[in-house]
Amino acid sequence: MDLSSKSSSTLATTQPDGLASPSATDIPQENSTNAKARPSTRSRIKYVFRGLAMGVLDLLHLLFIVFVYVIPGAIMLGVLLAISIGFSLAFISANGAVMMLTGNAILRTHLAHYTNNATAAYIGAVGSLIASLCMSLTAFILPHDENGQVPWFISLPMSVAYATLTGAIGSAVLRHNHVDLHGTDVLHATRAGAVGGAVLGPGLTLAMPIIVLGVGLILSPLFLAMKLGFRWVYVRVSESWDESTYKSSYCYTYGTCGDDPEIEEELAQIPQHLR
Repeated sequence: MDLSSKSSSTLATTQPDGLASPSATDIPQENSTNAKARPSTRSRIKYVFRGLAMGVLDLLHLLFIVFVYVIPGAIMLGVLLAISIGFSLAFISANGAVMMLTGNAILRTHLAHYTNNATAAYIGAVGSLIASLCMSLTAFILPHDENGQVPWFISLPMSVAYATLTGAIGSAVLRHNHVDLHGTDVLHATRAGAVGGAVLGPGLTLAMPIIVLGVGLILSPLFLAMKLGFRWVYVRVSESWDESTYKSSYCYTYGTCGDDPEIEEELAQIPQHLR
């Protein structure tokens, strides 16, 4: 009797328990968590409008920079570039016009088939633009000194060649466009350019010391009269230190550096604080 009760109790204790039914708190809350994490439609719309507003603000800021800084800066840079190029072309045209005008004026006084001054200036102004480009390209292949410049014994003939080419190209271009050259042709315009380049190029360089000497001789009487008519300016300076105060005075007079007693007497009459 005791054995049966003992065995039954043993079986009761060794029998595995059944699966317990899960409680409400053990159920995973996935649906409720996902519902809380997923933004609502109103939040999505707010985020979209906020992104659009930021994009519009960035676009407006970019347009402000473009219209206030980029476009005016580009316009100013273009204007400065145009002015620089315009001045350069104007100088080149004026140089060619002066050369042609000089050569034509010299040859017209003794020979025929040369034009008036206005037409000669037109030829030089037109031809110098193309001739300067040709000579600039030629200068790249010429030898240069240590300063990066063409030596003078090459630059002087180049100036004559430049003027000669100016007359030839300018007259040819104007004749091609049916412009009346008033009696001259390409050959005579070329000769006028060569003469003008020789006079204003090597001729002016060689004649410059003679010109300076002649001007000095002509103006030497004026320099002598100025030297005799004016005397040195006499400057009298008074300086003093009074503790931490510095005082100075200057007196400018015309004299002979203090050897004239009349000037000394006039200076003595000036108060001490004004000297």
